[in-house]
Amino acid sequence: MEKELDKSVKEEPTAEANETKNKIDNYVIGIYITLCILAVIEAFSASAREIAMAGSVYKPILKHIFFLGVGTLLMTYIAKKEYTWFVKFGWYIAGFTVVALLGAMFFGGNINDASRSLNLMGITIQPAEMAKLAIVFVLATILSSWIKQKGRSQLEIWISVMIVGVLGFFLILQGLTNTLLFMAISLVMYIVAGASFKLFMKVCIVYGLIVGSIYGVSEVIAAHRLEELSKKEVVAESAQEEKEKESQLRTDTWSSRINSYFKEVLDTCPSKNESILSSQQKTYSFMAQAHGGWYGVGLGQSRETSRLPLAFSDYVYSIVIEESGFIGGTLLLALFFSLMMRAAYIARRCKQAYPALLVMGMAAMIVLQAFSHIAINTGIVPVSGQNLPLISKGGTSVLIICVAFGVIMSVSRTASTSTRKTKTEEKLPEILNAANPTTDK
Repeated sequence: MEKELDKSVKEEPTAEANETKNKIDNYVIGIYITLCILAVIEAFSASAREIAMAGSVYKPILKHIFFLGVGTLLMTYIAKKEYTWFVKFGWYIAGFTVVALLGAMFFGGNINDASRSLNLMGITIQPAEMAKLAIVFVLATILSSWIKQKGRSQLEIWISVMIVGVLGFFLILQGLTNTLLFMAISLVMYIVAGASFKLFMKVCIVYGLIVGSIYGVSEVIAAHRLEELSKKEVVAESAQEEKEKESQLRTDTWSSRINSYFKEVLDTCPSKNESILSSQQKTYSFMAQAHGGWYGVGLGQSRETSRLPLAFSDYVYSIVIEESGFIGGTLLLALFFSLMMRAAYIARRCKQAYPALLVMGMAAMIVLQAFSHIAINTGIVPVSGQNLPLISKGGTSVLIICVAFGVIMSVSRTASTSTRKTKTEEKLPEILNAANPTTDK
């Protein structure tokens, strides 16, 4: 009998063994799978304009499914990693992001009159999406160090503010949307880190000054571009007038005037005029939402998808409301909100500050981007390009969101809740091995 008791005691799992057997949070998995299902449905519903351009019914849908598949594999790989792995990985991402942002600024492709993309060996990359990920990794490291020192100095806080501001200036030609999103993510992480109200307000004031500076510089750049464009048009018009004077035939004048007329028509075409395009987007977006009513017209039955520009990306939420109604749109909003709540639950279970900051930062990146997209679609904020996570089409955006989900799952699986110091925590650099300020004492 004594031997049997000794054997049962020896076989009792330790805290370290329990940690290795921790499973990924089922709620996060459920949210991810639900979003992927919605993404496939809306890839079919919102692809009317893409299908017309591609000449194939299946090509746009299969392309989105392909990125979701690759993203899921990437997410699975990251979820199996211990959260300590992200300390080095985050700095690599940040370094590559800075290089990519500089490349896009000077050599990038034009999307909606802004240098947003970078072509790397035939692969189109949007550095702005990568910058969101880099912000979370870098700030989690810096703020963990600040917590470890028990807030004796505010240097780390202002370094993080400077990093956010610098990345914001890199995106100066793309407007303020992404910069404001960077700032909102960082503010969430400052709250998790336990920043005082006074320090928090100081950061908000500095962010306000940064936003004002970026807006002022962007307006100067826009005015300079407009001036250069006007000069080119004046030169072109002068050359055309000289040509008309030199012509002795009235038919040349008629031809010139006809060409000028069609040039004016083309210049006012939505694809050529950003303000008209913006107005058209808002109009059809509101029409789609009004058409949806309370219950929607049914999945795949959207009427406005064939007329709404960027229905597959910047305005996909309007198509969601049209097909599933106000109730469906509200449920989707609640789904993203529940992700934030679940991330907060996981963060409170973390023993260390670093994984808590990671999981909250990643959740804030996903949820705030979703709320921004929804606010733009519903007319709460001015029109600006922002994808709906996983559901909007865009390879870089989908992959980045999948990485964020992978990090959340990794933290839920490997972050310790035991009272003992485990092997995973021992792999964390001492300067980052700070206690989680959100954990109940």
